[in-house]
Amino acid sequence: MTSKLAISPLRPIVHTLRLAPICLGCKHLRAQADLGDATAYQGEETEELADSLPTGTCDAFPEGIPIPIWRSVLDHRTAVRGDHDITFEATDDRATRYAALLFRDR
Repeated sequence: MTSKLAISPLRPIVHTLRLAPICLGCKHLRAQADLGDATAYQGEETEELADSLPTGTCDAFPEGIPIPIWRSVLDHRTAVRGDHDITFEATDDRATRYAALLFRDR
């Protein structure tokens, strides 16, 4: 969901709503990426920019968590190619509930 939010008539910004990655509640998460200057980016976000931002690393993806998993497009509670047979394991009940909500479990 993207909408323009004007902070001044001369300088509009783009406000993008993103969900927290399911990875943040996983036992296997090693490190979140240091976004550095990426958080200070101003201007319209493009898919190219979003796909080039760093994600994090985990036991399943030590070289970097794939963008579809990090952006919660792909549910990693089930195996995906390249995950070394390691899937999402919740750190606690709150993370379990968040994953269920995120992927609309019933």
